[in-house]
Amino acid sequence: GAEWIYDLWTDGAGTFFVNTGEAVVLLDEAGSVQATLKGLQLQHKRFVTLSDGRVGILSAMQSPEGTVSQLRIIDTAAGDWAQEAFSLPYNAACIQTGEGERLFYYTSGDALYAWKQGAEEPERVMSWAQSGVDANSLTAFSFLEDGRLAAVTNSGNSYTQKAHLDLLSPTDAASLPERTVLNLSSLYPLSDMRDDLARFNRESDSCYISVKEYISDYLNSSPAILDQAMLRLNVDMTTGNGPDILVLHPYLPVRRMEAAGLLEDLWPYIDADPELSRDALMARPLEAMEYKGGLYRVADSFSLKTIVGLKSVVGDRMSWTYDDFWDALNTIPDGSAAAGYGSKNFVLQQLIEHDAESFIDWENGTSRFDSEEFRALLELCNRFPDEMDNDYILEVALYNREQVLMDTSIWSPDRFQYYIELSGGDASFVGFPNETGRAGTCFWLEGALAITAASERKEEAWSFLRTFLLPKIEEGATLKENDQLESFPMNRADFERTMEQARTPVMGMRNGELQEISRVRYGVYDDVSIPIDALTQEEYDLLMALYNAAEGTTDYDRNLINIITEQAGAYFAGDRSLDDTVAAIQSRVGLYLNELQ
Repeated sequence: GAEWIYDLWTDGAGTFFVNTGEAVVLLDEAGSVQATLKGLQLQHKRFVTLSDGRVGILSAMQSPEGTVSQLRIIDTAAGDWAQEAFSLPYNAACIQTGEGERLFYYTSGDALYAWKQGAEEPERVMSWAQSGVDANSLTAFSFLEDGRLAAVTNSGNSYTQKAHLDLLSPTDAASLPERTVLNLSSLYPLSDMRDDLARFNRESDSCYISVKEYISDYLNSSPAILDQAMLRLNVDMTTGNGPDILVLHPYLPVRRMEAAGLLEDLWPYIDADPELSRDALMARPLEAMEYKGGLYRVADSFSLKTIVGLKSVVGDRMSWTYDDFWDALNTIPDGSAAAGYGSKNFVLQQLIEHDAESFIDWENGTSRFDSEEFRALLELCNRFPDEMDNDYILEVALYNREQVLMDTSIWSPDRFQYYIELSGGDASFVGFPNETGRAGTCFWLEGALAITAASERKEEAWSFLRTFLLPKIEEGATLKENDQLESFPMNRADFERTMEQARTPVMGMRNGELQEISRVRYGVYDDVSIPIDALTQEEYDLLMALYNAAEGTTDYDRNLINIITEQAGAYFAGDRSLDDTVAAIQSRVGLYLNELQ
């Protein structure tokens, strides 16, 4: 009677296990129901056989820390859930039958784990990255009879995907050629970088990278879990146990770390590199990331953070003041644009993130949150609703001309064209407002990496970072139908080749004739999609004008944002005057900066 069967399993002893999503049903060999086990979230879950012959199934469970996974064991004789259960990370995957004392294996992040009979915690068996395997692309693995480990990975996008089989032999580390261990730390699990890590570890004869992730699951991390992870990272870095390479997740207070001298200046490494130079890279995003003339982070790509609006409403420009911003919103009847764009706190956070350096001098530990410019910012934010209208889907609203503004990231020529087409050719990339009307678009480095100043292996660490800046696109490479452009490369040659690819028409057979076709389509909603054709000269000129106008960078200091939004809350609620609010923020931020000195 089940409408859907997610998995079917047999123990080889006459019992069939069926997962219907709502329950696990036990059937005998004649198909008669012997037991029905309910109470778990089982959709899309598969059965697992343990090395001792028992059968279990993975389920999602709620805990004080958020959603976790449990491997629940089935008591076949009793027709019920067994008391024993194994708690696993939410991102546990590739669960496989173990052997002997190892009941089962699973992967989580970069590691392979085994759970032994009677153990209360899993055993970490190995690092995939150290063995040259991209754990993020891992689809299956199995131990062979001779002790080797077979691992299957898939790489590439959905159009160019290739399977790769690695055979790993158990090896005494002492028998291998000595290699320097580089420690890389990340707040969250690495995803796109895993292939780069695996390739480096596979190809380097002199060193390999060991990965430490402070949070096991990106989608299941509460503010409390993030605070604990950042505290552990801070303790590691201040007690000499920090990494050689640090992934600069947006939540990390990068400017504060730069001012404290925790990160290494990378310009000397670029200048001394035989295959790199400043001219070989896109200068403007790197210069935007500079702090006091030093460059403390690099990445293989960058994006443009901006606000896009309807040109007919906000004008044809790339900068504006707070008054210009509000005047544009007031052109829409009933304040719908303001309700759709955001709440008081949302707008305040957005503007602080994109203009923090106007109010903070991290090196000298001073701030100016009592300035007229910041007062004007608070007054602007107070004009917005208390709560954001969650019914708005901004891209759909922009497409239907129900919304005049939305903040976004433009990470490729495709994405740039998408917003032009989404607005019916009426797009204005006006950026974030400020009191003086400076350029409103800023840069952001995707997957930025840094070398810690305390590292004793800086040259070895640079040997990994430099691989992100070298050219990767073959000269003359062209795009085919359904190929998407995924980033603005940091390498200048790759950037120019990307632009050439975007400007080259894609040809395909239609009605028996070879003709120019839309390369790819981006869905908006239902059956509405946006075609992406070759980048026109006008679009190219506008994109490069936006690139050349962009200034500064987005930096998110979570503690700073919390101080400002908490103190501004009373002003937004009408319980505190503007004068008292800016004084309180200036005082609290001053104390915070003093603590950092």
